[in-house]
Amino acid sequence: MDSYRILSAFITGALLCPAVLLALLRVPMAPAWHAFRKAKRLTALACIVMSVAYALSALMGWATGTPVLFTWFVVANLQALLFTFTCVVFVSPLTRMRRQALRNAIPIAILTALMAGASLTSSPQPSPLTPLVEEQQKAEQTVSAADSLDHIREAVDRWVAAKLFLEPDVSVAEISRQMGISHQALSDYFSTVLQTPFRSWRIELRISEAQRLLAADPDIATGELCTRCGYNDRSNFHKHFLKVTGSSLAEYRSSAQKG
Repeated sequence: MDSYRILSAFITGALLCPAVLLALLRVPMAPAWHAFRKAKRLTALACIVMSVAYALSALMGWATGTPVLFTWFVVANLQALLFTFTCVVFVSPLTRMRRQALRNAIPIAILTALMAGASLTSSPQPSPLTPLVEEQQKAEQTVSAADSLDHIREAVDRWVAAKLFLEPDVSVAEISRQMGISHQALSDYFSTVLQTPFRSWRIELRISEAQRLLAADPDIATGELCTRCGYNDRSNFHKHFLKVTGSSLAEYRSSAQKG
């Protein structure tokens, strides 16, 4: 049970306690105590109305949305009305309560009806076809996800075939724009499908290109090799080359020359 429901249940009990105490409180039946008897009933009713609202909130788990807003609007108006007449009873016991209650209750009833109508029109009513519609929507989402996955895979393949991974100092956001997909879609594809970070994947592509160039020309200059593989920093190139191939550039070049 979450903290909201626990708090609502606690407030329900706290409001019911004075309601019960007021109900058990005996007031003399003498005419002089008539106003106090009426005020006691109104105050107890106000506490009960508010406790019922909190009890419903605790049972339904309402915290936000149309139900709780509608419920609290009605409850707040009723409680304000009851407490107002409690005060009126103490100040002017001979006031005609029924006429004043009706005068105040009419606008509350009108506003309540308007809010109820607005909430009903804004909330779609379930139909017998709802399960079928939900299944169709799920199927469409599955097909859409598959199409999206194929689209991302094709975009990545085209990007690799064009050897755009050799362009230096290009951010992942710019690369996603080159591919025609969103940055988030590209990140999700690499994390869920390829299960590797994009930057590590691009480093492997660049080092693979360096290996291809060394195999074609073992005597290629290191500076040219770095530039053609998308590196502006030689130290990064050497570090990545050692990490991917397991041997230094000099060792790999020597092996290529002997081969």
